[in-house]
Amino acid sequence: MGKSTTVQTGAEKLKETGHLGATFFFTVKKHHDSYRLISTIAYQPTTTLPDYFVGVDGRVSKDKTLVEKIVSI
Repeated sequence: MGKSTTVQTGAEKLKETGHLGATFFFTVKKHHDSYRLISTIAYQPTTTLPDYFVGVDGRVSKDKTLVEKIVSI
């Protein structure tokens, strides 16, 4: 018990110190949503890392289907 709270607290501490790249927490009903996982992890660093933004923006500009592709595991 308390696993989610522990992870959330850790993520908050990492964010405070500038060491957090991105976070994603699965819900019980949507634990297989790889589309949202990849797009969320790709997006979050673009809000704070200008060089990363340029890289992601360049890739998406060249291939707009990237944001809709499904990851097969």
